[in-house]
Amino acid sequence: MTPEENNSQKSEKAASRGSGAQQSEFMTPSEMLAEGAAKLLNEPGIAKSVAEFIAALAKNKSLEPRFIQTSYGIGLLFGLLVFFGIGLLGWLKVIGPEATTGLLGALIGYWYGREKGGSKR
Repeated sequence: MTPEENNSQKSEKAASRGSGAQQSEFMTPSEMLAEGAAKLLNEPGIAKSVAEFIAALAKNKSLEPRFIQTSYGIGLLFGLLVFFGIGLLGWLKVIGPEATTGLLGALIGYWYGREKGGSKR
């Protein structure tokens, strides 16, 4: 079979499959991706799963501010514990004054940076 005959048979097969096969030959990758996503979302099971996920997310959204406040409070208490622990170890001369200054400075710098950039998280 010559290449011309092979190409003509392929085009006949594509024509016999209908216009959908011919359209997919000329679609860009983004169009094919969009078409695939549209077909996926049109499935009833997928649409139901997405709706259930959004409903569960909305239900838990009301608990989010309390979770943020709790985690902020726990983090602050832990930071204060570390701060006083470093201070105590420095006062008892377990760690040197330079190390105490560096550790406390780093902790204060962390707190300052956390408060300044808090909305960018």
